[in-house]
Amino acid sequence: QHFLGLEPSQRDGEITLRLTFDPRDNQELARRLSFWVLDDQGFKRYQAGENAGDVAVAAGNRVSAPGEENVRSASFTSSGFGPYTVIVYNNSRVPATYELGVTGGLLVD
Repeated sequence: QHFLGLEPSQRDGEITLRLTFDPRDNQELARRLSFWVLDDQGFKRYQAGENAGDVAVAAGNRVSAPGEENVRSASFTSSGFGPYTVIVYNNSRVPATYELGVTGGLLVD
């Protein structure tokens, strides 16, 4: 898992994240690689043992466009200026690389 900070560009603004992974034609990765977005309270609950998927404000979803089987995307409206944490996960045994982009915010490593 990778943990990244996410800072909204504007108060209560729309944020869109787009993750692209490789190898793009691997079915196990297609089922087991994605991301969650947690607000500050959700991240604290995650650290206390709750499932990230249960406390996330957004989660990566498959993009249904042809040729984008290796893309996950999520959009949400920020509450104030955050902060948010993005958790990128790969629950497969297949090594992968990924690129994560954001519109309406800034990723902080």
